[in-house]
Amino acid sequence: MNNQPPGQDRENNDFRGGTKPAATAAVCLLVCLILPAVLSIPLEGVYLFLPVGLAGGAAAYALFYAAKILRAGLAKASVLLLITAAASAVLCYIFTRNIEKTILSAGYIFPGAVLSLKLTAKPKGRKEDKPDIFERAVKRLRETFRPEEGIKTEKEVEPLPLPSYPSRVSCIVSMSAVLGAAFAVFMIILLAAERGGLSPSVFSDWLTEQSDRIRAIISSFTMTDGGETRPLYTGENLTFMVNYILLVLPAVIAVFCLVSSWLSTLIFAACSAAAGFYRRLFEYGWPLKISRGSAVVFIAVYLGAVFFGRNPAMYILFANFVLILTPGFVLIGVRETVFKLADEYRRPSGILLIAASVILIFVNFMAVFVLMSFAGVVYTLSGSRSDKSGRRDSGAT
Repeated sequence: MNNQPPGQDRENNDFRGGTKPAATAAVCLLVCLILPAVLSIPLEGVYLFLPVGLAGGAAAYALFYAAKILRAGLAKASVLLLITAAASAVLCYIFTRNIEKTILSAGYIFPGAVLSLKLTAKPKGRKEDKPDIFERAVKRLRETFRPEEGIKTEKEVEPLPLPSYPSRVSCIVSMSAVLGAAFAVFMIILLAAERGGLSPSVFSDWLTEQSDRIRAIISSFTMTDGGETRPLYTGENLTFMVNYILLVLPAVIAVFCLVSSWLSTLIFAACSAAAGFYRRLFEYGWPLKISRGSAVVFIAVYLGAVFFGRNPAMYILFANFVLILTPGFVLIGVRETVFKLADEYRRPSGILLIAASVILIFVNFMAVFVLMSFAGVVYTLSGSRSDKSGRRDSGAT
């Protein structure tokens, strides 16, 4: 996405200091110090990715402020953030007395550092904005069935995009990859420390323990049939559910990494807006935009999970891709539905989607995510935003 307006050189854009940016940076450091420690008390497991994401956005702004505005250099700014992270870890240990939460409470330095580095880096030069697979396929079909349109398209000279800061999706993907890798290393070190080393038998024993733990939880689920209470899952169904949860666990962790990284971009956008920098950084907004190729992949894997559901291996494979892609399309679906309500001509369809979502909440809460994810897919494929170039996205999603 091109975030640079015509005629403006973002490379030489001068960010001036002031009270608001400095106050915002101070608040961000305070958030990094206190928030992870406080939220680590009630949260457990993968939900600890949430404070990491929130504090990560604050850390990204603090680094951006020190490196871009104060021109202190990334080295000095990073040292300041590391000191804050260490203090946050100590504070968390005082509150929780839990070494795992203590280490994870300082994990915000990973998404924060990645986001800040991407935004403080020198903007890339001019390059050709190549269409995705879906757009190329549509273009070939038009050239085949309407040759005259293809000739006109070839003669048209489109201006090359100007340098811009990274898109929101690229930042989220980069942060998620680093955060997931850091979490994997943390789990391996933790497992080695607890079991006295690493070996195939150690991983096998750990998987067996997790399997037994999940089996015990699922076995406790019951249903009432004719006044009689009986287990919801038994026999082969119980075994399938246990294996399913274990095999989709990497996708679940990936989803939490993506959500955590999205929260970081949300907090960074809010902090930069409070400091008065948002419109300088992203003149036309910083929206979450997924490629049409990803929408096609989402439809393919979802249909694959439906038609190959009887094959456990294939179903689990497709389910992993569905889980990973769903959050992004849900966000787009919700965002565009809200935009529909503000549009007089599209308001009826927006009201219909909201009414359907409210009904589904009482029927099956997960069906709301399915509905909104497919709404996001439809919006992505159709490019339903009526004024892409003129609308200034607020960065709320």
